[in-house]
Amino acid sequence: GTPMRIPLRLTPSAIQRAKLPPGKSEHVIADDRLPTFCLRLRPGSKSIFVRYTDPAGKRQRFTFGPEALLDPDAEML
Repeated sequence: GTPMRIPLRLTPSAIQRAKLPPGKSEHVIADDRLPTFCLRLRPGSKSIFVRYTDPAGKRQRFTFGPEALLDPDAEML
């Protein structure tokens, strides 16, 4: 069967604790309450982005700057 997924909120502490799974070159984690709000893990880096669809219907991604990860009190949305 399908493994049970643990609900995850992308809080500053969850982002800090997030690790790239062994053997993967990239891993994306979506917030359970706001699934368009995501964390991308790559070897040696983490980034926060929002997925959206533009007026033409094309799927897009807006990546926040690295300061979004450095200041846990910053309002991102």
